[in-house]
Amino acid sequence: MRQFISVIRRDLSVYLEKKSTFVMAIAFFLIISALLPIGIGPNLDLLELISPGLLWIAFLLSILLNISHVYEGDYRDGSLDLLILESDLPELMLISKIISFWLLIILPVIIFLPLGGIMLNMQPNDLIKIIFFDYRQQPLYDFDCLYWLGNCD
Repeated sequence: MRQFISVIRRDLSVYLEKKSTFVMAIAFFLIISALLPIGIGPNLDLLELISPGLLWIAFLLSILLNISHVYEGDYRDGSLDLLILESDLPELMLISKIISFWLLIILPVIIFLPLGGIMLNMQPNDLIKIIFFDYRQQPLYDFDCLYWLGNCD
């Protein structure tokens, strides 16, 4: 358990050193949310109808933009091998990386979801559903993405 917490602390400090990673995720999400209504045109009824899907896609794209950074630095300097070999349960190392990624990348984007929903002319009722769904389901998507990313050659 001590190693689990130390990996989370280390990953949080690495993410906080590179502030561009979570700022880029927020900026990318807001830019997509601002540009999609321009591309759709002046039809507000159509925009209101498809805005939940557009917001969800913008959210996932902004997360996928940064998901490769989870293992990249550790792989380059060799600490990923050390973490896997030294750990009693490598799965805990994976979960600690997911938690740190969730805290510093996904949570800030979830905080900006209402602003993106306002840009997309979304109804407040639909916006609450999307926020709850993303808040609840995103760790599962992260685990799946990071699992496949970790098993690629």
